Amino acid sequence: PAPAPRPAPKPLPNPDIDDDGILNDRDQCPGTAPGVVVDFRGCEVRANIQLPNVRFETNSDRLRPGAERELADAAQTLIRNPGLLTEVAGYTDSRGDAAYNRGLSERRAKTVRDYLMDRGVDANQLTWRGYGASNPIATNETAEGRERNRRVVLRIIERR
Repeated sequence: PAPAPRPAPKPLPNPDIDDDGILNDRDQCPGTAPGVVVDFRGCEVRANIQLPNVRFETNSDRLRPGAERELADAAQTLIRNPGLLTEVAGYTDSRGDAAYNRGLSERRAKTVRDYLMDRGVDANQLTWRGYGASNPIATNETAEGRERNRRVVLRIIERR
């Protein structure tokens, strides 16, 4: 007797259904339109890439623990999108004088820029600038608010 025919293999699921470069199990915005620039979560990059886990101690430009994964993900977003010109914008809380805070925010921005470049982002994609205590995202009246204001944001300034 002839051997029984084998059933056809089941097709493998598409690991990236919207072809945005982010695997489905990490994609928080499935179904993005073709050609849209996405961040490390698979969500469309509009103007800024927020880095909520990238924080600094008071009076320091050293990254706090926990920042590395988020910065590595941001680096991958920029590497996948070489046409993005991005400003690394550093901020401080409101303690200290304005000139000192401006310098500290510049050092924070440079720390993040250097980290991104060390992870393979092209230096021509990055600029950096310190904004001191301007544009707070939280109150400076509480320790928690001040911690949130000691931050860096990636601003998309040009799509080439």
